[in-house]
Amino acid sequence: MIPPVNDLDVFTNCLGLIAIVENDQLVGYNLAVGGGMGRSHGNEQTFPRLADVIGFFTPDKLVDVAKAVLTIHRDFGDRTDRKHARLKYVVAERGADWTRAEIEKRANVKFAPAKPCKFTTTSDLYGWRKAVDGSWFLGLFIQTGRVKDVEGCKLKTALRQVADKFSTLEFRLSANQNLILANVAENDKVAINSILAATA
Repeated sequence: MIPPVNDLDVFTNCLGLIAIVENDQLVGYNLAVGGGMGRSHGNEQTFPRLADVIGFFTPDKLVDVAKAVLTIHRDFGDRTDRKHARLKYVVAERGADWTRAEIEKRANVKFAPAKPCKFTTTSDLYGWRKAVDGSWFLGLFIQTGRVKDVEGCKLKTALRQVADKFSTLEFRLSANQNLILANVAENDKVAINSILAATA
């Protein structure tokens, strides 16, 4: 996630990477470990949990840190009870300090204190936005995640026309079941708007 946007809710995942950008440059990541919202009804050994922010590390250590987190779960996760086999239980039971030390040892990294960051947006970005590579993307709300033609809104037909006309455009589904039209050249924005408006 890149603050201030937290549309995937980075704290509800086993492993979360919070990108720290300074002066338009990625300087590293705050690592969040041990989240998950699932639980089994009536089983008090299962519970929802937000991830702990372990610390900050530089991009060159990304693969090593991810492997370390994965192997901690492999080596210490509960294999006897599938309902208790999540990384969040390892972190909850052994603690954030133990987890930090184990990742540092396995990844040969020393975490710095987490960099300050603030999330203020938890939903997808709608409308036209400029991407970091200079291209554009369009965020579209998709009700209940279903792209279809209905009376008064022929969205499926419009998106088919957009796909046929713009071969370099990418269709991406968000975690919130919305649609992102990505890798759009600035010169193509007006034509895409026209197609979408004509079939609405």
